[in-house]
Amino acid sequence: MNKNNIIEERTVTIIKGHKSQVNDIFTDKNFAYSGSKDGFVKAWNKKKWGEKNSISVGRWWINSIVVDSQHVFIGSSDAVVSVLDKKNWKDVAHLKHSRFSTINSLSIDKTYVFVALNDRTIRIWNRENSEEEHKLKHNAIVQSMFSDNKNLYVALSNGMVNIWNKKSWSLDYTIQHSTFRTLHYIAIDKSFIFTATSKEIKVWDKKTRDLVVKLDGKKGVQSITMDEDYLFVGFSNKSVRIWEKDSNALKVIESVFDFQTSMVLVKLMNKGIF
Repeated sequence: MNKNNIIEERTVTIIKGHKSQVNDIFTDKNFAYSGSKDGFVKAWNKKKWGEKNSISVGRWWINSIVVDSQHVFIGSSDAVVSVLDKKNWKDVAHLKHSRFSTINSLSIDKTYVFVALNDRTIRIWNRENSEEEHKLKHNAIVQSMFSDNKNLYVALSNGMVNIWNKKSWSLDYTIQHSTFRTLHYIAIDKSFIFTATSKEIKVWDKKTRDLVVKLDGKKGVQSITMDEDYLFVGFSNKSVRIWEKDSNALKVIESVFDFQTSMVLVKLMNKGIF
């Protein structure tokens, strides 16, 4: 990817079809999946941008969507994760939690489904038998998660990051991003951990956990993601700012985008639309 391509490919299309706000979006090679407050999940063909499939989970909001090669995982406001067969969209399993809870975020790996609830816990389900195996307790609400081969990275409402060991399920390390702001977003790559409140972005060395750099987020951070070369940040002023990543610094290279739905744009970039 180069700078010119990013600037030229500003908008691919605008997808319309939901009756309420879109809370999450995920894409794979062929489809973009959108989940809405209207209770519907829709799959959109990325070649023609037409609606391919649509399914309703009733009157419940869709808060989170994750997709892999075989299944679609849907987290709704009734605290149920619906697992669908990706080919025929039929139910495979339902991962049920307390009806007094709400799902904030989903993440998956080859073995587990990670479910962050608003009761300050992450429930860890075995994908093979749909049984809950572990529960990770926190002292604040889990806002988002990111998983790699070794660790589960958790962003909390008290400004902390909890880094869990996925073999022992013990807490390996904590990082304090802020003492007075909610930590909304977290993302990782091979070298860095990216954390963000609504006003500030911080980049941490993944090995040492030392702070590398602070990035300006005063325009109101809505979402963060990255690819191999760039860090993308969606702001509440309808812009996306792009930083170039290298081993020594993150340099601002462009901030020319102007969208009404910057958070959706960034998530599309994250999943391969661009």
